[in-house]
Amino acid sequence: MRSTVVVGVSPSLAGLQALRHAVDVARERDATLHAVRVWLFRPMWRDVTAQFERRVHAAEAKLLVPYTFEAAMGGLPRGVRIEQVVLEGMTGQSLVEHAGAEADLLVVGGDRRRHLFGPGPVTRYAVRRAHCPVVVVPPPALAQAQPVDALLRDLSRDLG
Repeated sequence: MRSTVVVGVSPSLAGLQALRHAVDVARERDATLHAVRVWLFRPMWRDVTAQFERRVHAAEAKLLVPYTFEAAMGGLPRGVRIEQVVLEGMTGQSLVEHAGAEADLLVVGGDRRRHLFGPGPVTRYAVRRAHCPVVVVPPPALAQAQPVDALLRDLSRDLG
């Protein structure tokens, strides 16, 4: 049976860091990497417009997976088997269910922000409910030092 690493895909700084970590682990273990993007659309109406919007959200989620690989590492990595998975649902629950007990590892990005009850809801859910080991990857040190919007303002001021 082939080893499996599951990673939640997010374009956030922590998500990009988690993706890089998951690729490294999958490469070390000669595992298949399941890159999972979860999306949720809850319209307040039920008509043709809502059906169209649901299809748009699904398409955007599917496009986000290769985009995130591009942002994190310049494209799909070589030497790693990758399955791109797009699921509709609640993020933590969908990741845990996809990993199941068969996955060797579930990788999620940690949140730089402090929440009232500690880690963010996805991280908390994964750590409490997963039937496989969970690795929480913190965002890069630069993102932890200050809020991202302040960092972007400083960068644009320095460049401009």
